Amino acid sequence: KKEEEEEEEEEEEEEDEEEKEEEEKKEGEEKKEEEEKKKEKKDKEKEEEEEEGKKKKKEKEKEEEEDKKKEKEEEEEEEEEKKKKKKKKKKKKKKKKKKKKKTTTTPTFTKCHA
Repeated sequence: KKEEEEEEEEEEEEEDEEEKEEEEKKEGEEKKEEEEKKKEKKDKEKEEEEEEGKKKKKEKEKEEEEDKKKEKEEEEEEEEEKKKKKKKKKKKKKKKKKKKKKTTTTPTFTKCHA
């Protein structure tokens, strides 16, 4: 009887240990899965961030290009304005010179005849 009881106890202990091991194994696997999921999530987030970064970079480059274009256009417009102003000034100067010539030539001419 005592031996039977001891055998039963041993069997129960073995079963308990097996159950414990299985549970630990299960827990370990679950932990592993959770960690993998976390890692996947992290990787996905990182990828999304990189994509976002690339998009932002492209947008920034596009904006910079547009700014450069605008700047160039503005500079060209300014150049055009300057040219127009110069032409106007030249015309004015020419007119003034002509007027001066007229005024200077007439009196000398009369003086010579007088």
